[in-house]
Amino acid sequence: MSWRSGSFFGRLVGGLTLIVALTTVVGGVFVLSDVDDALNEQLVDALDAQAILLMSHARDNFVHGNFDTTDGRSVEADMALVTEAHGFRVTFIRRDGVVVLDTNKDTDSIENHLDRNEVQEALVQGRGTDVRRSRTVDDDSIYVARVQDPKSEKHGIVRVSAPSKQIRERVMGVQLDVLMGAGLAALLAMLLGLWLARKVATPIAEMTNVAEDLRAGRFEARIQEVGTGEVGVLGDALNRLGAELSAKIETLSADEAQLRAMLAGMVEGVVAVDPEDGIVFTNRAAREFLGLSKDGPKPGTKIWELVRVPGMDELVGAARSADDAASGEFELVGGASGRTVLAKAHRYTAHGQISVVVVLEDVTELRRLETVRRDFVANVSHELKTPLTSIRGFVETLLGGAIDEPEHNRRFLEKVNDNVRRLGSLVTDLLSLARIEAHEGSLPLARMNWQRITDACLRRCEAHAKRRNIEIVAQIAKDDVSVMGDEEALTQVVDNLVDNALKYTPEGGKVNVTLGLVGGDQVVLEVRDTGIGIPSEDRERVFERFYRVDKARSREMGGTGLGLAIVKHLVGAMHGRIELESETGAGSTFRVMLDRA
Repeated sequence: MSWRSGSFFGRLVGGLTLIVALTTVVGGVFVLSDVDDALNEQLVDALDAQAILLMSHARDNFVHGNFDTTDGRSVEADMALVTEAHGFRVTFIRRDGVVVLDTNKDTDSIENHLDRNEVQEALVQGRGTDVRRSRTVDDDSIYVARVQDPKSEKHGIVRVSAPSKQIRERVMGVQLDVLMGAGLAALLAMLLGLWLARKVATPIAEMTNVAEDLRAGRFEARIQEVGTGEVGVLGDALNRLGAELSAKIETLSADEAQLRAMLAGMVEGVVAVDPEDGIVFTNRAAREFLGLSKDGPKPGTKIWELVRVPGMDELVGAARSADDAASGEFELVGGASGRTVLAKAHRYTAHGQISVVVVLEDVTELRRLETVRRDFVANVSHELKTPLTSIRGFVETLLGGAIDEPEHNRRFLEKVNDNVRRLGSLVTDLLSLARIEAHEGSLPLARMNWQRITDACLRRCEAHAKRRNIEIVAQIAKDDVSVMGDEEALTQVVDNLVDNALKYTPEGGKVNVTLGLVGGDQVVLEVRDTGIGIPSEDRERVFERFYRVDKARSREMGGTGLGLAIVKHLVGAMHGRIELESETGAGSTFRVMLDRA
């Protein structure tokens, strides 16, 4: 038992014992009072009975001093018998108060008793009683006086008395019995109190401990012995309360865990800010966006102390006073430097105060795609407009009369034909790119002999290479280097890479084409040229549509700017990857890796 239950237990036992003791004492007082009164009445009755028995002697002879009885017995003898049998004192008194006979003292030394209360009362009523200290025997005594006929001068007064110590002795005996009874009752009350107190205090102590456990968050605590009665009802209610609390806490914990898991898994960043601009929650994405530590900031850290994004604190302030969400777009610095986020701030009320939650959405790729789309539209328009303008100019010239000039009309028609072919190539590449993007990841892959496809491509490029005096060096593996791919896609990859290398390699240069195994599970196609190379700032963008390192040279060579974009998409559709190594003025190397079949 804890100190609380022990204190309660002691108070309960002490209270029960005190109540029993007080009850016993009060009852004893009343009992002793009644006993004292009863004993007094009993003694008075006994004295009165003896006085009545002796009244027959208080007649003529008694009045005239003759104490002999008719049956030969003397009055002194009867008085002696009463004294010996009961310890009573017997006194005969004449009507004038003179004591003529006394069993305890010589009558010569006894004063007149006419003024005694019991004597006066007996002379009037025939019977008188009094309780006082006797000057004759020097003790408290009870007196009963009798006169057979108060009006007859022939009758004297018979008085019988007894010391009150007899009553005191009997009362003391009763007191002793009462005290013993009270002590026994107190002992029994204490034992009963101990039993009752333990029976009551034990479940209360257990309830107290369970309540403390519930307050401390240990919701599995239960009362093992509920008991019966009111205490049992209370214990059962406490157990049901604990069960309901456990169920609600489990539900809340599950909801909180689910919410935290959802927030943690969100690609959007979430930041909760209290009414004093202190950060109270951040998820993983928000910490990455804002460059915060893995464990997040300490609770209460001000948002403007950690988030170095101009305008973020103004956005939070605007959300506090706005009915709708406040939004803004920001360029991040720090952990996600260079990224663009769309921030939406919503206010909510907690504990009567307005807080704000900020949702950060990474729109960097979206903005990039928008830029690419704009560039694509602009590039397509430009790429289409240039040959169309040329065609229109040459056609207008021919229609204006140049068609009749043999020295010019053929040259103009050849220019028109070149621009038509260029438009055709551009449209074909655009359709190919659109088809690839529409079915990206869903090409029908099968086991393909990449050696055969590469050999066929190199044979097609031999004439072009010879015209430009460029040497093609091929190193094709003799072993089987089949891959999982699509024949048309593999053909386009090899054609575009080799054609691109020939375009950007000056006359007298060299193009090396290598096909072989790497690591036993991958096949690598490597196309290396000795051309102009690609500057470092352009290497990340060469796979974009219509992006050209040397725009004038590319158009001069008839390029559409879509070849490398097509290659990248086709390689991705076949679950491979492409790498680029280049150095300005020293050539470039494109490396394509596909899984071996």
